[in-house]
Amino acid sequence: MNLYELSQLDFETLKNMDWGKILSNLLKRKDSLIMVLLILAVPASGVYIFSNRRKEASALMTQAAQLEKQIKAIEAMGAAEKELNDFTKKLPADLPDTQFLKTLNDLARVHKIQIQTIYPVQTTAVETYSLSSVELDIYAPQYERLWDFINAIENSEYLLRVEGWSAAMDTRSSLYSADPNPPPTPISSRIKITSVHIKR
Repeated sequence: MNLYELSQLDFETLKNMDWGKILSNLLKRKDSLIMVLLILAVPASGVYIFSNRRKEASALMTQAAQLEKQIKAIEAMGAAEKELNDFTKKLPADLPDTQFLKTLNDLARVHKIQIQTIYPVQTTAVETYSLSSVELDIYAPQYERLWDFINAIENSEYLLRVEGWSAAMDTRSSLYSADPNPPPTPISSRIKITSVHIKR
């Protein structure tokens, strides 16, 4: 029986064969033994190589997926940094602490506001910004001047904001006036102003 005939046999026939006799015949014929061993070894080695390559390919695919996620995260971070930079470029300029009180004094002078008391500047800092706040006791000759002063602070070229204010009108002079057109009533106020410093 040659190898071709052997390969055509069904399972039942193979099961009933005398394998001892076949083995002794194969041992006598070394070339046939080598052929049978090669026929058995080639598929086994193919399966072994394929399974190893498959594991390597799977590991490489996993690494590729992880790298792709990292690349997307880096791209998203780059886009966010660009957006942040564009945003911070559009923000008004920071007012240096050394210029904070001078700027408030200049705005008060323009709007005819008298600064009567300046309380110490309070500074608060967090990771992305810091705040410098000051409270002022001020005197305005009339309400409109106070309002113009507050608007000038809020709309200045710097990151300034009015945190709060309280006011009291001096009504004593107008209460007893017989004049039908009394002069404007002066107003005293305490105002808290904050300068924001963005860490760029």
